[in-house]
Parts: sequence; C-alpha cells; structure tokens
Amino acid sequence: MGEYKEMLRSSSKRNSILPVIGGLLGLAVAMGIGRFAYTPLLPAMRLHTHFSTAFAGVLASWNYFGYLVGAILVAMLPARLQTDMRFRYRIVVLGLIGSVVSTACMGLTSSHDWWCVSRGVGGLFSAVVLVISSSLVMDWLARRGNVQEAGILYSGVGVGIAITGILVPYLTSSGGWQLGWLGLGCLGGVLTILASVFLRTVGDVNSNDHHSTNKHQPDLKSPFPLWSITLVYGLEGLGYIVMATFITDFFHDEKTVAWLGTVSWVFVGLAGAPSTWLWTKVARVWGGGRATMTAFMTQAVGILLPVIHSGIWEAIIGSILFGGTFMGITSLALSIGRMCSPDRAGTVIGMMTTMFSIGQVLGPILAGMITTQTHTFRLAMMLSGFTILAAALLLWCTRKE
Repeated sequence: MGEYKEMLRSSSKRNSILPVIGGLLGLAVAMGIGRFAYTPLLPAMRLHTHFSTAFAGVLASWNYFGYLVGAILVAMLPARLQTDMRFRYRIVVLGLIGSVVSTACMGLTSSHDWWCVSRGVGGLFSAVVLVISSSLVMDWLARRGNVQEAGILYSGVGVGIAITGILVPYLTSSGGWQLGWLGLGCLGGVLTILASVFLRTVGDVNSNDHHSTNKHQPDLKSPFPLWSITLVYGLEGLGYIVMATFITDFFHDEKTVAWLGTVSWVFVGLAGAPSTWLWTKVARVWGGGRATMTAFMTQAVGILLPVIHSGIWEAIIGSILFGGTFMGITSLALSIGRMCSPDRAGTVIGMMTTMFSIGQVLGPILAGMITTQTHTFRLAMMLSGFTILAAALLLWCTRKE
C-alpha cells in the first residue's frame, strides 16, 4: 500500500512539472525572444539601416507601450478567466502565436512605421502571455500542493535571452538582421508548439477539482508601505530598461570590450535563468525587505561597474549582476505588493505593473535622446544606475522596523 501511494505521488509530481515546462517555454518565446530579441539585434539593425539612437529608443518604447496596453487588457478580461483553465490556455496559445508572428514580421520590412506596429503588437502579446501563463501554472501547482516548483517557471525569460544571445551572431552573419528576426521567429514557432503541448495538460483538471491553499497561507507583514514599493517598482522599470535595451550597443561602442557586445547578452540570460529561484531562497533566509534592497543595490552595481571602467571583467561581471537581478526584483516586488493588501492582490499587482510599464516606456526614449546629444551611452547608463540606487535608498528610508 505504501509503495502504491509513493507511485501516485511520483506520478503527480511528473504530471505537475509538464505545465511548468510549458510555461517556461512560453515565457522564453514571448519574453526572451518576442520582447528582448531587439537588444542583441539592435547593433546590426543600426549598422545596416542607419537609424538614429533616438529612433532606437522610440522603437523600443513602442514594445513597452504595447506591454502596458496588454497588461491593462488582461485586467479587463471577464471573470470567467479567473476560474476556467481551458479558457486561459487558449488565450496563452493565441498570445504565443501573436508573439511569433510579430517577431518574424520585423524581418519582412524596412518600414519604420511597420516596425513600430510590430513591436507594439509584440509587447501586447508578451504581457498577455506573461500574466495569464503565470496565473495558469501557479493555479495548477497550488491545486497540487507543489508551489515550490514555481521558481522554475520564470527561468524561461533568462533561457530565451540566452538563446537570442547565442543565435543572433550566427544568423546576422549569414543573412543580416532580417534573417535574425526571421530565424528567431521560426524558433519561436517550434517552441510555441512544444509549450502548447505541455500546457495542454492543465485542461485535464476541473476548475472545482482542487484544494484551496489560500486558507493555509500565513498572514505575512509587508516590509514596506504600498506607495513605496509601487513607486520603487516604477523606478525599476525606468532604470533597468535602459540597460536591457542598449547593453549590446553600449559594449559595441566601447573599443576595449566591443567583442563582448552580443556575448554580454548571453551572460545576462544565463544569470537570469536561475535568478528568481535564488532570490526566493534569499528572501526566505534574510526576509523580503532585506532581500529586495540587496537586489536593487546589486543591480545598480551591475549597471554602473562597466560605465565606471570599461574593462573586460567589469563588463562580464556587470552583465551577470544585471541579469541575475531584474527578474528577481520583479518577483520580490510583486510578492511584497501582495503582502500590502492581500484582499486586493489583483488590483495592487495591476497598479504596480502599470507604474513599471510607464517607466519602461519613458526609459528608452529618454536614453535615446541623451545618447543622440552626447554621442555616447555612458551618461544614459550612469543615470540608469543612479535611478536604481535612488530606488534602493527609498526602500531603506521607508522600511518598517
């Protein structure tokens, strides 16, 4: 009898990991490729199409504006979405298809207007996939008591980033920036099929066939007031996105580390893959407040280190520190937001995501304008790092004793 129960637990664990893998692959497609492929492809696009840094910032902001719109639309979806897992599964699949198509379309035209449309639509679908696939997989795990596996899900963003950093140099050397977008679009299509197959297993569960875990969750106290963590999360969007958009271009322009341009993006992805899981562990040991302040300080060092001295080791360490924090900060900040108002968790997360998205829209535009005027990314990167430092200082000043 004991062996039979053990077999059942083992089978349940294997089945529960399938949607997690599907969600991981989905985030690799929508976020790692659909949202962030622009970063390693930007140097090749600027080299061959000769558009300005200011337009590069505007084009990036279109994607982040689409992300903002997508987050708002998801919040407006009917209540059925909250209980029907099959319905959410279909939305995720449609979002993945939209992300793949909008990515491939970037390689089919040289029109600046159509680029903006494609990046905007891609941003919208990336938000849809991120929010809904996260809720889908988290609900699935909660119903099986395997919430500890949730940290694996968000590693998909880092995996996708690493893939783009590895493939882009080969694709662009063979067929230019157009093949880069088309090749990543094709890869996204393959990963979408796999993600759809793995995520389909959530359709096997009935929305009422679960045990609620909410009743057994401890009443955790937030280490920061809601207004503080919301404002800080907006500053994170404003600060981190400059590095996330222009890191490869920044290193390409620095003679001492020019060869690290696209390679740096691989370091960002590899460091980002386990980061959410690692910061969750840190938060359990140190507490959420201390872990969050440490993550912000670490990210600021990662941004400022290669600006202060453009050496090889500074660039590599800076890329690793940056990649190892930006998804971790998202996970920590949203968790603290839930603690601030457990009864209005959805509203709080929506408000925080909106602030974050506004920062993302403004960051690349301002950085592009500054770089066009100064003819270097250094000032924009420095301001980005100081913005993150200011966020860390605000957390320290508003922490609850």
